[in-house]
Amino acid sequence: MIVLIGAILLALDMLTKYLSYYYLQVAPLIFTRFLKVRYSLNKGFAFSSLENLGSNNQSLFIALVSLVIIIFLFHSFYRFKQKQDVKPEGLILIGAIGNLWSRLFFNGVIDFIEISFFGINSSIFNLADIYIVLGLIFIMIRINNEPA
Repeated sequence: MIVLIGAILLALDMLTKYLSYYYLQVAPLIFTRFLKVRYSLNKGFAFSSLENLGSNNQSLFIALVSLVIIIFLFHSFYRFKQKQDVKPEGLILIGAIGNLWSRLFFNGVIDFIEISFFGINSSIFNLADIYIVLGLIFIMIRINNEPA
């Protein structure tokens, strides 16, 4: 069941990026003063950082982050083999796969959700980013609740 939920979350992320690519480049959708949905292609890293770093340095940094993710996946696999909860790691993995898919097929990560508070625009993000952040929050809660 958990694999099915993960597949649905990944498909939803991929579908929203696809729809954003084909329909939001013309004009954004403004739902309220606080929520706007618009197309943005992030060729950098998280929150558009490293976008102006240069392709060689950017590639090296992304490779290093990929190595960290691989180590993280091995840790998650170990937890899974020990019959421990890996749902937060699953959310992070789904988000990483969704953003990797976008980077491979669209030459960058498609972001489309923009939230404004009191006239200050937040970063623009996508569903995969939400999955990653939620996974990290759940891991922090788990670590905080583990006995010392």
